Amino acid sequence: MSNQQATEIPPSEADRIAFAYWVAERGDVWAALVCAIEDALQDLAEAGRTC
Repeated sequence: MSNQQATEIPPSEADRIAFAYWVAERGDVWAALVCAIEDALQDLAEAGRTC
């Protein structure tokens, strides 16, 4: 057995965003995914209007 300690890797920005959606949807993974996609589509639509 090795004496090395596990190195904790901090969560990525994507991980933090996914966690925030998951918490907002009270642990419902599918609802969190749908909400994230709806927000992304809205952001893309708004970006398209500003160009």
